[in-house]
Amino acid sequence: MNILVLNGSPKGGRSNTLKVTNAFLDGLNAGNGGRVEIVPVYAARIEHCRGCFACWTKTPGRCVIPDDMAGLIEKYVGADVVVWSFPLYYFGMPSKMKAFLDRLLPTNLPFMTVNGDGTSGHPARYDLSNQRHVLISTCGFYSRKNNYDALLRQFEILSKGRFAKILCPEGELLRVPQLSARVDEYLSQVRKAGEEFALRGEFSGDTQKKLDELLYPPETFVEMANASWEIQEPSRNSQPEEERSYRFVRQMAAVYNPRGYSGDVVLELYFTDLDKTYQLLLGKEKCTVRTDDFTPYTTRIETSFELWLRISEGKINGAEAMMKKQYRVLGSFDTMLKMDDYFGTQKPAAETPAPTGAAKTNMSLLLLPWIILWALLPVNAVWGAAAGSRPALFFRCSASGSG
Repeated sequence: MNILVLNGSPKGGRSNTLKVTNAFLDGLNAGNGGRVEIVPVYAARIEHCRGCFACWTKTPGRCVIPDDMAGLIEKYVGADVVVWSFPLYYFGMPSKMKAFLDRLLPTNLPFMTVNGDGTSGHPARYDLSNQRHVLISTCGFYSRKNNYDALLRQFEILSKGRFAKILCPEGELLRVPQLSARVDEYLSQVRKAGEEFALRGEFSGDTQKKLDELLYPPETFVEMANASWEIQEPSRNSQPEEERSYRFVRQMAAVYNPRGYSGDVVLELYFTDLDKTYQLLLGKEKCTVRTDDFTPYTTRIETSFELWLRISEGKINGAEAMMKKQYRVLGSFDTMLKMDDYFGTQKPAAETPAPTGAAKTNMSLLLLPWIILWALLPVNAVWGAAAGSRPALFFRCSASGSG
């Protein structure tokens, strides 16, 4: 089986969508899917269609534009499976991918047909009736509705319904190292989809359902996204790093779970390298961020912002940094033990249905190493150091295309 992968992301090898696609290909290979060729459409020489119709009349089946499309059409026609890999750009595909699609005109004949349902079209020049398609796409929104509608309809027509889809909203999360546990969980389902496709040419209903789950609930993701883009009015003494640290704290507040509330808590973060203090007020209904007018803290964490970021990225072992006193915790230790309650799994109330397609936030995957460390360190520093790894920090996410 010949599998043609069309990478249409302008980000090339750094594409979030390609990360999902590679997981799918891993599954295909595990299921003996066949020969795979990845074509970097984003880098190909593809001019826009001129609408001259020479490929129908003067040079039947061949475009007169001297670029890379002649070879790409040959690959396309010879493929048993075409994997379309690209991010969502303004309700559709990136412009280079659309140019590729437009230039497939020579694969059709000029004559017009009338279909049984009253629609019309052009007959295929080549027999592609057994060709199947897989659409893999990410975006920076949380919702597929109103964002992917036009693209999905386009692929239904293009493939005559013979296509599978992996649509991953909240795609910017895929590149965040702090969220690797949740991302890996999702990518394992993508690999499973690849295995199933290699065997049956489709995904099981259970796998498709898991692929359609969001990485974070909509309300949480929106808060984090908005916090990442919010422009803080700079004061005379404001520095870029201070603004970045403010966005970080805002995103942390966004994942607060009021169900963990057992009394008001003031979590204070002091970034020593910025000489900047923030307070997180963990209340009954929400978490509020303060940058001044502070109240007495319940628990205070003193660390450099750069150290905190490097720990979150896995570049520094958090347990070792704590034992080396590179940062410290003051006040109530009980707050640390309840971090998973405050920022952990959000379960919808029985009387409030969860949003369609919403996944539960599982901060326990991110905070568990720290909870183990905090619990064990007073008893046994050696075992605590072995257990702990890094805390859960947050990300800068896109609110449109994800790459």
